Amino acid sequence: MQEPAAVRAGSVTPPLPGLRDPWFWLSGAAVLLVVLKSLGAPLGEPAAEDFDFLHSALLLERHGIFEGGGSLSFWRPLAHQAYYSLLGGTILTRPGLVALLHTLLLGATALLLYRALRRSWSGPIAAAAATFPLLMESSRELIAWPSHFVDLGAVFFAVLALHEASCRRIATALAALLASLLCKEAAVVTALLLPWMPLPPTGARSRTAGERMPWIFGTIAVVAIWGLAYAYVRRSAGLELPHGLESNRDLAAVPWATRLAWSLWNSLRAVMSLPGASRPLDWIHGAAVLALAITAAAWAAADRGARQRLRGARAWVGWGMAWFLAFASGVAAIFPFWAPYRAVFGAVGLGIAAGALLGSIHPGLLAASVALRALAFAASPGVPALIRPGAPETGDFVDFQQLVRIQRLMRETRTVLEARLPSPAHGTRVGWSDMPRGAVYAFGGDRAIQVWYRDTTLRWVNPARLSRDSLSSLAAIVQYQLEHEPAVAIVEPRALQAALRAEALLADSAWSEALPVLADAESLQKDATARVFRSEVAAKRARCLMGLARPAEGVAEARRALRLSAENPSARYLLAADALGRDDVDETRRQLDTLIAFFPGDTVARRARDAIAKR
Repeated sequence: MQEPAAVRAGSVTPPLPGLRDPWFWLSGAAVLLVVLKSLGAPLGEPAAEDFDFLHSALLLERHGIFEGGGSLSFWRPLAHQAYYSLLGGTILTRPGLVALLHTLLLGATALLLYRALRRSWSGPIAAAAATFPLLMESSRELIAWPSHFVDLGAVFFAVLALHEASCRRIATALAALLASLLCKEAAVVTALLLPWMPLPPTGARSRTAGERMPWIFGTIAVVAIWGLAYAYVRRSAGLELPHGLESNRDLAAVPWATRLAWSLWNSLRAVMSLPGASRPLDWIHGAAVLALAITAAAWAAADRGARQRLRGARAWVGWGMAWFLAFASGVAAIFPFWAPYRAVFGAVGLGIAAGALLGSIHPGLLAASVALRALAFAASPGVPALIRPGAPETGDFVDFQQLVRIQRLMRETRTVLEARLPSPAHGTRVGWSDMPRGAVYAFGGDRAIQVWYRDTTLRWVNPARLSRDSLSSLAAIVQYQLEHEPAVAIVEPRALQAALRAEALLADSAWSEALPVLADAESLQKDATARVFRSEVAAKRARCLMGLARPAEGVAEARRALRLSAENPSARYLLAADALGRDDVDETRRQLDTLIAFFPGDTVARRARDAIAKR
């Protein structure tokens, strides 16, 4: 690994790279790849935990340092209290600006890491290591979600501490270390390794033990102060790790070696932009990494110069691997709840180790490793276009796909709700209907609607838990619409009341009485984009018409219901029954097959299809 000329000549600490250094700008420009891979997502939109922190900062006006800041689990005052107190209004009104801020901080992280490493390394090797944490699928989460300032802040300030240490500025390095700790506990890794960072020599001397002592005592002091404060807040605020991690005896019985293996394996998969759950084509990634490793080992064995350069790079390889292993050891504490964005912090050390190792053997190996990870990043799933009813099964607790899904739900819900209720009265209750899985978590209970309107008296209500007559107490009903755009629409409570009255009449076969009630339901519905609700009304009308022995009109109405919402099961059943009555087996089977495609768990449709097949 080539050292700068100033170091080889025995001068003082080598200078930082200038603005004319192309590798410096290339390191920062790598963040553009992250942005391009994220385009189309509702970047910066608050969701889930954001509402806990916004509720605390904006509505309860709790800005004290020594509390959870809205969290029941962690003390992270810089990432919670300070961040949401300063940016809370911007997060709600201009979330794109928050995403831009996160993007700039992520790019600055790469630039700072490059500058820190450039004192010891050549430009290409430093750039490869600096961009390592960016070329990951999970790095998109750090710019997409306000809550992830926890991780972004931790890694940014940790790298800033490394940068300041490379300049031998102990005061600012320790200040950056403290800021990283106040964002997330993972910064303890930085504290452990900061004094041992393999800095280039000053003059002809390497760093002596005496020169390390101020750094050792300084990091110990910072961690001790932070740790004592953390222990005090945990006790006084009653903070506990989430998901019962501290009280679950089954989890406590899992051996530490199992936890560490779980953490290391998932971290390595995240580095290669792979989800937690295995996939059929994962072997391609593994084969590529194995081929790179075998080539590097063979090259080093055959090239004496490479072996000499490796000896000079041992300190950096060991230091980077120590960072990665220490990070993985800390993550083992939250077993088995893996989220790939956590691996970005550990990737800082792994990138340094990989850069030092491969760069010292041959530049071509380093270029191949960057290309491999860039291709894996490019091949990772893009931005989902629709809000699916269930989150994708990736084996991750939260990943970019799941994040975008709940952010889209938040943005569309807030948009339609503010158009319908620009200024709701105190105590207003709003219904939500047919919401996808995870919606309660995404809305933070009542906190989303309270934060949107800055009113702690507003409430979400599930209309299914209300009597028909009680629906009039709701100001509006937000309904999720599977496979539709927009994914949510406003249903009028009075329109739903009429539809439920008609349903009761249909149960008594009062076909004639139900028709005018259904007409009322349709006329009372104001939002024409509520296609699912309008489709349900049309399917009920089709039942009435068929019950009145007007099959042609009933079929036409059922087909109109499907034009409004193709997945309407009632309309599909009606058309299948009509086709069966006409002895049109092919049409009956087609309707049932389509129904099962939409609802694979519909056992009634499956039994009916099987019965048709036996005819």
